Amino acid sequence: MRDLVLDPFVGSGTTIRVCKKLGRDFIGIDINSEVEKYTGIKPSSDFDNPRNKLFIGDCLEIMTKLYQKHGEFVDLIYADPPFGRNSVDKQFGINWKEFPVDNNILKMFYGSSVISKMEYERKAFLTWLYPRIVIMKKILKPTGSLYLHSDSN
Repeated sequence: MRDLVLDPFVGSGTTIRVCKKLGRDFIGIDINSEVEKYTGIKPSSDFDNPRNKLFIGDCLEIMTKLYQKHGEFVDLIYADPPFGRNSVDKQFGINWKEFPVDNNILKMFYGSSVISKMEYERKAFLTWLYPRIVIMKKILKPTGSLYLHSDSN
């Protein structure tokens, strides 16, 4: 069976195009239903056979369903999340200024001194991202790899 790459934030579809070119299987997930325009792939709801499929919705919910169905089955995850750069994320419908922050999670990963220097919106984004990273780790094979693209801030 071919390697399986998961892209939980498809965006313009670059990872899917590269998978096709390199002969890798993929699973794409994006919140934006317009992603079909960029990938040329019709959205699927076939969780039994997710290879080479595109799913529309929150990646947290979709990855959770995939994990419940298949366990640890992904070889590689390349995640390029939306970063919460703006006060309101239009795709996810999140107002980062009002999103609840979990300081316990942030302290565990960054330490008090680092989070004390973060703006509220950055803390909110990282609080939002945390459960998605947890499920990414669960869905990976023990030999799998996770590449998480981050911004420079």
